[in-house]
Amino acid sequence: MSFSGPQSTRSSGLPARQAKSPSVPRDRPRGSPVDTSTDWDRVALFAGGLIVGALLGGSAALLTAPRSGRDTRARLRRKSQMAALRGHDAWDDLAETLRRARRKLQRRRAEARRRHEVRVNAELDAELSGAS
Repeated sequence: MSFSGPQSTRSSGLPARQAKSPSVPRDRPRGSPVDTSTDWDRVALFAGGLIVGALLGGSAALLTAPRSGRDTRARLRRKSQMAALRGHDAWDDLAETLRRARRKLQRRRAEARRRHEVRVNAELDAELSGAS
C-alpha cells in the first residue's frame, strides 16, 4: 500500500492505471512549477561563476600560449578585425538578399493584382453581356 492507496497490478506486474476521481482536489495544476518566482541570488551566483570562469580560462590560455604576450595580442587583434570584416560582409549579403526578396515579392504582388483585375473585369463583362 502506498500513499495514494492500494495499487492493483496487471498480469505484467505494472501498476494498473487508476481512474481519475473528480472528488480528489488538487493543490495545483499537473505539470506546473510550485514556485515561479526568480531566485536572483542564484542567478547572481551563476553569472559570477561564468565571469570568474571566463577570466580564469582566458588567463590560462594566455599563460600557456606558445607566443609572447605582444605577439599573441597582435594575432588576436588581427583575427578580431578579420572576424569583424566577415561579419560586415555577412550583414551586407543578408541586406542584399532581403532587398532582392522584397523586389521579387513586390513584382509578384503587382502581377497578382493585374490578374485579379483581369478576372474581375472578365466576370463583369460576362455579367453585363448576359444581362442584355
